[in-house]
Amino acid sequence: MRRRDALVGIGSLGVLGGSAVALRRLDRFFRDETVPETMLETIDARGSEAGETAIPARGAVTVLDFFATWCNDCKQYLDTLAEFQATVPETVQFVSVTTEQVGTTKSRDDIAAWWNWHGGNWTVALDPSLAVAEPIGATYVPHTFVLDESNAITWSESGLHTVSELDAALETAGVVPR
Repeated sequence: MRRRDALVGIGSLGVLGGSAVALRRLDRFFRDETVPETMLETIDARGSEAGETAIPARGAVTVLDFFATWCNDCKQYLDTLAEFQATVPETVQFVSVTTEQVGTTKSRDDIAAWWNWHGGNWTVALDPSLAVAEPIGATYVPHTFVLDESNAITWSESGLHTVSELDAALETAGVVPR
């Protein structure tokens, strides 16, 4: 009997600990916390130039898509993102970010080739140290975020979405798609 009580107690602690972590992440969204501007490396691929970009860009609405080249849903989602991106005003920062470890399993050329093959045509950034992914809470791919001009998250969802859903998400930041 005591062994069962101990196991139940230990299991309960695990559930409570996991809940605390989840609630701490959710708390960020309810406090309207802004995401700090961070410089990320960008790669040379269709629609993207090698260099650096500030993510999110202060003063601009930002759409961030987190992806991985090994993710089958990400491949499928690029078609939807391309259609959505065509409706996004040019004043909106539109960036796809991968957290893959460049130089170990993938090279910049591998990511660029994947990007070009699957129809990407906008800025691609690298975040191997999770400098943006961790504070923003991007724990799954694909994961899409919309941030308003003050860098506050107005919409955050993982998984696949329709262009209509993404248009509505953009409107949460006060931007009407074209």
